[in-house]
Amino acid sequence: MLTFQIDGCTGVADLGGGQWRLDFAESSRLATAAEVLAAKRTTQITSVKLKAREFILAVLPEWKQVNMTARMLEKLYLAETDDAEWQAMQGAWNWVKAVRAHSDALEVLVAAAEDPDSIDVAAGWPG
Repeated sequence: MLTFQIDGCTGVADLGGGQWRLDFAESSRLATAAEVLAAKRTTQITSVKLKAREFILAVLPEWKQVNMTARMLEKLYLAETDDAEWQAMQGAWNWVKAVRAHSDALEVLVAAAEDPDSIDVAAGWPG
């Protein structure tokens, strides 16, 4: 499904063969190739962002992230940054950064692609 963000557009219809009809309050017109490409890129980038969020929250739900952040601040204040608990939390944070870096890299690829659908947004995520 394409996401169109065109002022005044009230609906989008897939006409097949790569053509899309844009509906407005008073008229309809075919989408330009540039509009279709921009919409496909936006849709793929949104998929990448959602996939990254899904991976992160599956391992570290928001409540766990909040608790871990508070605990890391406490340990920093107490200068307790050389134990196994600290290393485990740092490892979790490094994994989050790796997921975000992969997401960023995929977004760059999608933004530059002439065919955004050709980018496999499901592959290569950190385990």
